[in-house]
Amino acid sequence: MNIFLVIGIMVISTFVISFAVAGMIRLISISINFLRIQKTKTTDQHESLTEVQNEAAGQDQQLETVAAIGLAIKLYLEDIHDYERTIMTIQKVVRPYSPWSSKIYGLRQNPKGR
Repeated sequence: MNIFLVIGIMVISTFVISFAVAGMIRLISISINFLRIQKTKTTDQHESLTEVQNEAAGQDQQLETVAAIGLAIKLYLEDIHDYERTIMTIQKVVRPYSPWSSKIYGLRQNPKGR
């Protein structure tokens, strides 16, 4: 009867510990989501400020876009004309005969007469 009591205590303690760990994990995930939402709210305020600044300096942004497109076209056209000459040379290598590499002296020959 004593062993059943010990097993019962172990099962109950395991049950309590597992629920405690699951609760802590849930609490941590809720707090992370809360912090993420708070960060999103502050980011939205910064984005609205950035939009106002971009509207005020619209010309500069357009010129930067034109410069970026021009640079991309220049790099693309340079890449088209960058051909490399490839010359392939095949030479036959002559190796002297070596009985070490011969297949007729393999170690897996089965003797038939024995």
